[in-house]
Amino acid sequence: MDSNTHKPCAINNIKEISRWCSIDAQLNEIPIQSDEGVTFEEIIYNMDIGKNFYSKYLKDKNQYYGSLDFQQSCALYYDVVSYLYDLDYTSYKNFMKKYLDYYQKHQEL
Repeated sequence: MDSNTHKPCAINNIKEISRWCSIDAQLNEIPIQSDEGVTFEEIIYNMDIGKNFYSKYLKDKNQYYGSLDFQQSCALYYDVVSYLYDLDYTSYKNFMKKYLDYYQKHQEL
């Protein structure tokens, strides 16, 4: 299932709320938007899965990922959280490793 057909997650109990909050906390280790340094938006855009998420928001093929307005940026963020929520443990850990590795590599530049 790609991100454009991703179903909204349903949170029904404490364990599910805890998982959602854990994902949110890990993603929030990196700024969503910033004038300095690497951001959530940049990392997601440059990951393999990123093009699927951004195709929903960037309508012009030359549009820059940083041109999302606040509402689009928030929607993108929650699309990614929802996507991660539905991944199995191994896929989630692999995603987060790539996410944090990208940040570390590009933050140092």
